[in-house]
Amino acid sequence: MTPTLDPDERQRLIALIDTGTNPYWETLGIVAQDVAAPGVATVAIAQRPEVTNRNGVIHGGAIMSLIDAAGGGAARTMVPPGEPLPAFPTTDLNVSFLNPARGGVTATGKVVRNGRSLVFVQVEVHDEEGTLVALGRVTYAVVQRKAS
Repeated sequence: MTPTLDPDERQRLIALIDTGTNPYWETLGIVAQDVAAPGVATVAIAQRPEVTNRNGVIHGGAIMSLIDAAGGGAARTMVPPGEPLPAFPTTDLNVSFLNPARGGVTATGKVVRNGRSLVFVQVEVHDEEGTLVALGRVTYAVVQRKAS
């Protein structure tokens, strides 16, 4: 059984995911939803005309962006309190599309290996009906920021 996060720790981890400074997330409408534990982050995107393809479902590119957002968010939540937040540039992203997305979607990223130089995350994307829409695997480099 996973221990319940302290509410203050949950807020700290969510703040690591959504700093409010990502114009790309704003354009797509990506929002941080929850952090179940360090290394497990959920983000969502509502179905809107701007992210829908001609078949009336969320475009695969938007789903790939959501996978990257969930994976990067999960990686960021592994940073302990008081530690400097590194950059996590994406080095590899693979997606398997399984079903069309009916309505909005949520993506939950789970860190499977947190190394000193690379972080590996798997991501599941589900639509509003609970259907598994896509599976993703993302690798991030861990790049320590230089002091200014």
